[in-house]
Amino acid sequence: MLVMWRRSKKLYKKRYHRRSLAETAVSTVKRRFNHTLYSKKRRGQKNELRLKVITYNLSIIARLPARFQSRVSLPSELTEARNERERIPR
Repeated sequence: MLVMWRRSKKLYKKRYHRRSLAETAVSTVKRRFNHTLYSKKRRGQKNELRLKVITYNLSIIARLPARFQSRVSLPSELTEARNERERIPR
């Protein structure tokens, strides 16, 4: 990484930014959904982790503004929940 930084600071910043985004996503999943895996077998652990990541991605999609929702098809339960939240004055 040091060699890349010396050669091209712009390329270094671009690659490091991707890394920081990935680390942020992993940290958020761990904080929201507990950092421990309860399954004992490897296959179960993989499935458990996949479900946590899918849940995290759906939570992000559910918070998107309506203009982006037209590009993404959501299950009816999430769409109804989002519409209900928008009707409630805050």
